[in-house]
Amino acid sequence: MKKLIVLLVMSLLALSAVFAASVGRDMPARVDPGAEVSITLTLNGAPAGEGVAIEDTIPNTISLKSWEISGSEEAKDDVSYATKASQKEGFDRHSWAFTASSGSPSITYKIDAPSAEGSHEFETRWITSEGFSKSSATLNVRTVTCGDGICEENENSDNCEADCPRAEAPAPTPVEEPKPVEAPGKSPTAWIIAAIVVIIGIALIVMYQKKKQQV
Repeated sequence: MKKLIVLLVMSLLALSAVFAASVGRDMPARVDPGAEVSITLTLNGAPAGEGVAIEDTIPNTISLKSWEISGSEEAKDDVSYATKASQKEGFDRHSWAFTASSGSPSITYKIDAPSAEGSHEFETRWITSEGFSKSSATLNVRTVTCGDGICEENENSDNCEADCPRAEAPAPTPVEEPKPVEAPGKSPTAWIIAAIVVIIGIALIVMYQKKKQQV
């Protein structure tokens, strides 16, 4: 009996893992201080026609200016939206509860980035009839500065070679100069034969002259 219960629990956990929804966050990795930021949370794999909830925990130094929702059976005014202090010190929880009208409802909200540079953590939680989970992301607030060692956005080798060094040109391939063609020389054997022929010729001439004098 205990084995049967264990197998049943394991099966339910496996099904939950297979059908569990996930949240995708569309948020820039870096923004300028004080810039307006638009953040979209999309609940992928939501059970259409059922109640779901999305919660985003953000630093309490950042105010949520406005929000919009899509993929909800309820109109925006009928969506249950609440904000309260998080148990995590220095953070606020913003939550939306509604009935999903599609498998990928989304919430888009706008904030103003802090005026001071720094990194800020955001944590999302979601709940469906199939389970719950969470994920986190970081928003970096800083100005793009040439010389910080990061080649990003509009920086390139023309306006910031310190961050975006130019690629070294490949070394030219050496061209091998053609070697001059030397005329084939005579072999030592040929020179020896020629010398012998000359000697024999001289000897014949001398013998001929002596014979001519005797006559």
